Amino acid sequence: NAGLTVAGGTLTAGAVTSGAISATTVAASGLVTANAGLTVAGGTLTAGAVTSGAISATTVAASGLVTANAGLTVASGTLTAGAVTSGAISATTVNTSGGVGVGSTLNVAGVTKVTSTTTSTSTTTGAFVVSGGVGVAGAINAGGLVTANAGLTVAGGTLTSGAISATTIDASGLVTANAGLTVAGGTLTSGAISATTISASGTVSATASTASTSTTTGAVVVTGGVGVGGALNVAGITKVTSTTTSTSTTTGAFVVSGGVGVAGAINAGGLVTANA
Repeated sequence: NAGLTVAGGTLTAGAVTSGAISATTVAASGLVTANAGLTVAGGTLTAGAVTSGAISATTVAASGLVTANAGLTVASGTLTAGAVTSGAISATTVNTSGGVGVGSTLNVAGVTKVTSTTTSTSTTTGAFVVSGGVGVAGAINAGGLVTANAGLTVAGGTLTSGAISATTIDASGLVTANAGLTVAGGTLTSGAISATTISASGTVSATASTASTSTTTGAVVVTGGVGVGGALNVAGITKVTSTTTSTSTTTGAFVVSGGVGVAGAINAGGLVTANA
């Protein structure tokens, strides 16, 4: 009742029940229960399993599973583990040589860098793969090709790109192609086209019904000249507004290298010269 003191040597017993034990070394082949707490002032606590309300230690080394039901706090230094399963982790730095699985939301206040250089050739390959959608409030800068298999929608602002290869481009606003626009197949449908050069190997159709009352109005308006290598069929009235005088077969507001066939009358306000 007044206490047991072993000044030297070893106390060997099947079981010891005590209010407090202060010892240099405690070795037990069975269970050790410390109801009021266990303090290891120095050295190492070695045990097959430790069950405790709280453990405060400089170093914790375990060959098996460590479970911290009330949370695990590493005030300084490094937590090194083969695998960590946790409801929540709050840390200044997390370094892992293996994978990280997050079953819920991941919030990152700093910059997130993916250093893998894996090439992306589909929606399931690449250095960063997302099974669902991605919402981005700011800008996206891509150094390589951007492929939108289901379509690309720009609700507002401007889409600036070095090159766009697409089956269909549908835009309600202005589309500017500074380096040129190529339509390899299919149809280019547009409300208005402003271009320095238009080159087409197929048919170019202007379906607008805008009437032409001057050189700046109509369904198709060309500021410069128009060169036509084949036939030109005009269902409406053709007006030549140039006032260039004709003094030969190669001068005038309207010059024809070949012959002219006219089914109706010809009215001339000036001199008619028939050289042949």
